[in-house]
Amino acid sequence: MNDDGALAIGVDLGATKIATALVARDGRVVAARTTATQAGDGAAAVCDRIASEIFALIKQSPAKVIGIGVGSPGAIDRERGIVRGAVNLGWYEVPLGDELRRRVVHRAPANSTASARCHPEVLRGISQASCVRDPSEYLGMTVAAAHVAGEDDGDLPVIIDTDANANAVGEGMFGSAVGCDSYVLFTIGSGLGAGVVSGGRLVTGGSEGIAANLGHYALDPEHGRACACGHHGCAETIVSGPALAASTGAASADSVVAEARNGDTAARTAIRAMARALGHVAAVAAAVVDPQVIVIGGGLGAAAFDLLVPPAQTEMYRRLPTSFTGRIAFRRAGLSSPAIGAASLIFSRLDPRQARAGARLVSPSSGAGNTGDTSVAPGGATDSLSPNISADERP
Repeated sequence: MNDDGALAIGVDLGATKIATALVARDGRVVAARTTATQAGDGAAAVCDRIASEIFALIKQSPAKVIGIGVGSPGAIDRERGIVRGAVNLGWYEVPLGDELRRRVVHRAPANSTASARCHPEVLRGISQASCVRDPSEYLGMTVAAAHVAGEDDGDLPVIIDTDANANAVGEGMFGSAVGCDSYVLFTIGSGLGAGVVSGGRLVTGGSEGIAANLGHYALDPEHGRACACGHHGCAETIVSGPALAASTGAASADSVVAEARNGDTAARTAIRAMARALGHVAAVAAAVVDPQVIVIGGGLGAAAFDLLVPPAQTEMYRRLPTSFTGRIAFRRAGLSSPAIGAASLIFSRLDPRQARAGARLVSPSSGAGNTGDTSVAPGGATDSLSPNISADERP
């Protein structure tokens, strides 16, 4: 497909906010919006809110919109676009793909400057999940085989995946893992997310959507803190903003980071403890994947990157065979918005060559031994939720 001027919409659905962006094929953000999630209003209201944000971007798009990518927290059924369980949202068995398609794809504003219909090549060979014979064709990405509209109706594809997987794809296309065949992304914010790429293929596992769910790998299942997932001692109960704040009694994780930078002993101790837990989880991933790079992102991960990396590296290498020592670079996430990662789900599907292309920030050879690298890259559910939104509505 040669349509370099086409744009994709990325939606990053978070526990507290929804970030959306109109993204160009080179990763550039043309327009962006943010609104509160207000998950307590229920899934239908949140879907309405997402649709409103998408409509606003479609209306202001200067070019064809070729698809909508959505990164959601929780376990995702990629074949059907269903959020199986997102504890931070209180969602279980929410058919997010269907809900957004009903609100947006079939009701897009007729007067939009952007085309609400896809280029025919967008749908060729991927109109149904069963048509995707070889997922490696799409950077090995079984990212949302589904929720692509039928080939005959020409509607926009809507691709749903986990937020961490979306960001992992984005980092490989536009961020700090460009050129890498194997890497791990950790996003540290309200929780701990992870996305893993091995041999150029996104690791997604089976239909249950739990591959790379390292935030709920239990570090201390017997004595650890209770986790929202129902278990105890999950990595997320240590490596996350709420966990960091709770460990010091601070009002927020940001304040802990600020105090640590000012030399506060208790704050520094708390961050080191979080970093060691991160290093433990990183060692688990590294032992399996042997990554060239570990990318640290998320609001807290980016803010405390320089404080987290040294103790995390030390702990990781302490737990790995000596043959790993010095081979894995840590990099700060390079995407300016997680919505770029969500949009990259569309681009990687439509042009798998682009997903593999780009200047090599880290090559297989140059990544080895670069332990001090901290560089930053440039910027079955059938129940239906009632839509309550007008095609002309603006938030």
